[in-house]
Amino acid sequence: MKKHLIIFSFALFFSSNIYGQGFPKIYASAGISMVDDSYLKTYIPFKIKEQWNFGGFPSTFKLGIDFRKQWILEANYSINTEKKGKLVNGKILNADRDYMSYDLQAKYYFGAEKYKIKVLEYVNPFLSFGYGTTTINNISKSNFVYGLGSYIWLFKRKDCDCSYLKKRSKDLDIGLLLQSVGKSNLEKPVNSTNPNNHIEHTASIVVKF
Repeated sequence: MKKHLIIFSFALFFSSNIYGQGFPKIYASAGISMVDDSYLKTYIPFKIKEQWNFGGFPSTFKLGIDFRKQWILEANYSINTEKKGKLVNGKILNADRDYMSYDLQAKYYFGAEKYKIKVLEYVNPFLSFGYGTTTINNISKSNFVYGLGSYIWLFKRKDCDCSYLKKRSKDLDIGLLLQSVGKSNLEKPVNSTNPNNHIEHTASIVVKF
């Protein structure tokens, strides 16, 4: 994790200089992690009761910066528990397992500035990819991370007649961040039925400033 933090710090410094428009916008969020580690060849998505493991609030944290127009560089940290009785790797768990993940992702989002579509002022769908590590019961694996999601802006400072806020903040938007990512193991699995591949869904409150 320390290595990832160093990489992200360098990326933050580098991107703030190449962006060329002052310090980039920051996206900070906290929310709920939902892990689906069922892994079946006959996988059926959204069997929530049998397969999804819900973390409490907050169980996922994200910090992102504008890397360049339409691009965000983001660090993600999640904690959860794969619970006894849930379907994991094609089998029913007989005991709880601790879950932790740390990812670095690049996101390409669809914004109104480029695509000139009114709805994109308030809804920004995105595609993402990156690298991360997942630790389950103190065993860590490297992952290729890929996914999609959307920012949904419920409050935008530019729409608010808030003289107090406008004096103190050039840009402050608040909304929801919904994201689903697949995490594919980059290391040789222990066996063919335990590849450590899984999906993490997150629902977060996000602030952009």
